[in-house]
Amino acid sequence: MDGIMLLTANEDRRRFLYLTEPLLHDANLLWYLNDNQHAADRTTFEELQGLRIGIVEGFNYGKAFAEATNELGLNVEPVPTVLSNFLRLERGWIDVFLVNRVVADFTLLSRPELRDRLVVRKGPFEPVGFRVGLSQAGKAANMLDQFNAAITDMTREGVVTTILQYPPLVQQVAPAN
Repeated sequence: MDGIMLLTANEDRRRFLYLTEPLLHDANLLWYLNDNQHAADRTTFEELQGLRIGIVEGFNYGKAFAEATNELGLNVEPVPTVLSNFLRLERGWIDVFLVNRVVADFTLLSRPELRDRLVVRKGPFEPVGFRVGLSQAGKAANMLDQFNAAITDMTREGVVTTILQYPPLVQQVAPAN
C-alpha cells in the first residue's frame, strides 16, 4: 500500500508515513443513544469519569485523551471498528462512543434506523487535521509536494468541501435486480 486517507498525525505514524497538509479539520464528538441519561456536552475529560467509553483500536484520540485516560482512570473499551462501537452503544454495553462526524456519518449510512436513535454532543476534543499518509517505502513517497499542492488548490477552490457534501459512492450504486 502506498497511502492511506484521512488520518491524524502522531509520532508513531510519522516514523513510517509522510503526512500531507490537512484535507479537513474535525473533532471527536460524543455519541449517545437518544434516551441515554448521560447524554450531555462535556468540556473536560474529568466529566467522562464513570462512563463506559467506546473507542476504536488504532484511532488517534490525541495526547490529551491518552494522558487523561491514564491519569483519571477513564473506563475505555477499545474494539476494532466504528460500526461495532455503534452496535455496542445500541445494546447498552457502552455509555458513549467517541468519533468524529465524518467517520460517523459515513459508517451510519447503512444504518439509518440506528442513526435516528442517536444524539451527538460536543466533547473536550480540539479539531485536528485529517491528512493523507504516504508510505515512506512506497512508490508515492516522492510525491508529497505534489499532494500538498493539490490539497492547497482543492481547498482554495472549495473542492474538498464539495466532495465531503457529495453522497458517498455507496449511495450511488443501483440495487441489483
